[in-house]
Amino acid sequence: MAKISKKKLFSSLVNTEGFSAYEIIDDKIVWNEPYRFPDDEKSFRPQCINHGCIDPVAHLKGRIGVAKGRGIRTVCTQCHLASYGKKKIRHGITPHKKTYCENNDGKLGFPCTSTIHFPGVLELDHIDGNHFNNIPSNVMTLCKICHAYKSHLNGDFKK
Repeated sequence: MAKISKKKLFSSLVNTEGFSAYEIIDDKIVWNEPYRFPDDEKSFRPQCINHGCIDPVAHLKGRIGVAKGRGIRTVCTQCHLASYGKKKIRHGITPHKKTYCENNDGKLGFPCTSTIHFPGVLELDHIDGNHFNNIPSNVMTLCKICHAYKSHLNGDFKK
């Protein structure tokens, strides 16, 4: 029997008509497979947040090859490189990352006053602090300053 790759298995599950990444039961989010991830490198990784991309998100690696912090990005490697101009975005993929800080209206309790000169200063933030909750409604674009401040206030780095 041929072994099916994790990527193909993941894609077949999440691209099934009617599939939902989660259900709300008794006001709690219950994640459906394969979005229920054990926290190790052998597990499934969430799908890239960009519309049209089915690649798994990239692992974050330190300089000596050790996974750091949360261990995963919000986008795949190709989309990450395209987000700051190192590569072109692939045909048919729409980036989730905006070209501005979404805190410009003060949704974090203060309005962002940063001037964005380079897309590399914008980051994708998981609103609930859960990096495996990689669904569009849970991810917003923040500048590095707003992202760091929001993460500090919410203790996202401790989750």
